[in-house]
Amino acid sequence: ISDDALAAQLEAAGQEALGVGRTAQAADWLAQAATASSDPAVADCRLLDALEILVIFGEIAEAEVLAARVQADQPSARRSCLLGTLDYQVGRAAAAEARLVEAWQCHDPDQDSFAGCAAALWLAVLCLCAGRFREAIDWAERAASVDGAPVALRHAAVGVLAITLFNEGRGSEGLDRLAFLPAAPDEV
Repeated sequence: ISDDALAAQLEAAGQEALGVGRTAQAADWLAQAATASSDPAVADCRLLDALEILVIFGEIAEAEVLAARVQADQPSARRSCLLGTLDYQVGRAAAAEARLVEAWQCHDPDQDSFAGCAAALWLAVLCLCAGRFREAIDWAERAASVDGAPVALRHAAVGVLAITLFNEGRGSEGLDRLAFLPAAPDEV
């Protein structure tokens, strides 16, 4: 039974809980808000918000339970990215790669820049760890060039790119890619 007023209250409580570091509680309330929502699009967004919290903060067991609900819905860049990230975190490399590629392919640069950038970044990491350096470089460069994605995420991609270049014996190119970073203080 849907109750949009209750759903809005649960969402607000979830956001408040997240603000004070109660991540599992926040995700639970957001998932409950999704269940109480009458609009399927709003419910989907709240459910993905809950999954995102669990994945980002490493609540893997809880994320696996919620992922079963999320997988039943239509594919989207955000959904595929979150499920692919979760697959990577639990060691399902082939499934992670398939979902992350799907996220990259279906992301809309104007609407889903975060999902596209994150998917490309995780693909770069996955390829780097598998010793597939050329692919890792390609994915890291894609992630670093996603306009509209958070700067921190794009900088992380540049970091993965530099590490990959070092692993490929191209250390000076890796250092050049990091030239945008300020010099480290002596006390660090």
